[in-house]
Amino acid sequence: MEYGNGRHENNIGKFILVFVAVCLLIGVTAGGITLWQIHQENKAQQEMEQLAEKTYEPQESASPTPQPTMEPEAEEEEQPEGYPTPADLGIEVPDKELHFTELRETNSDIYAWICIPDTKIDYPILQSEEELDYYLQTNLDGSKGYPGCIYTQMMNSKDWSDRNTVIYGHNMGNGTMFQNLHYYEDPEFFESHPYVYIYTEQELLVYRVFAAYENDDRHVLLYNDFSTPESFEEYIDRVYEKDGLSDHLDEDARPGAEDRIITLSTCINKKPNRRWLVQAVLAAREPYAPEAQQ
Repeated sequence: MEYGNGRHENNIGKFILVFVAVCLLIGVTAGGITLWQIHQENKAQQEMEQLAEKTYEPQESASPTPQPTMEPEAEEEEQPEGYPTPADLGIEVPDKELHFTELRETNSDIYAWICIPDTKIDYPILQSEEELDYYLQTNLDGSKGYPGCIYTQMMNSKDWSDRNTVIYGHNMGNGTMFQNLHYYEDPEFFESHPYVYIYTEQELLVYRVFAAYENDDRHVLLYNDFSTPESFEEYIDRVYEKDGLSDHLDEDARPGAEDRIITLSTCINKKPNRRWLVQAVLAAREPYAPEAQQ
């Protein structure tokens, strides 16, 4: 009996050793994967930051040539009809020098840039012609994984003429991508940071934030009707009728039936079926073409 008990105890000991070894192997493997993911995320974020830094630096042409003398009338760029300029409204504009020809050398799907002052949101906007959510887990350099990119889906046009353009970005734990949209949960931040700036190859579009709120995860463009001015106005009415939004609505910026808005969408921690939305209405615009001035 003692011999049998000894064998039994020995087997238990071996089982424990094997179990511990397997757990250690799993732990080491998981740790290695986590470290690799962190490395990839940091690398992707650094690339984004380097790109953003360049937009605040003067860009010089490789072969500068004298600009021809133009008549005063030819120097004036036509102002888009129906909207004031930022200067008309006393809106201070971030001084960015964006050259989209160079940006597209980094990634050909870059077609705009978004900036919100006093946040880390200072990123190119991309759109894939192949998959709706291609950039959800595809980085600027084409590698797969987080943090992905700030992007729109192909159901939105690239000329910002849609009644509602939805822009997506991850809520990253390190505060990057669209995590800082959660700053708008603070009523004071909501009030003191009313503008979102969208730069395109031809224009600067300034949007005024009118709402920030938690929403369900239903697809904004598919679930709601934006096909007519009337249906768009009904949608805006539903936004303003939501409960508990008194600190996160700007009545003075309420969009009308003919307005154009953007919806910035990101996730909410520990609420996988909810989304945090920040919405802004087009308030001002002006021509923007620094490349043409080189």
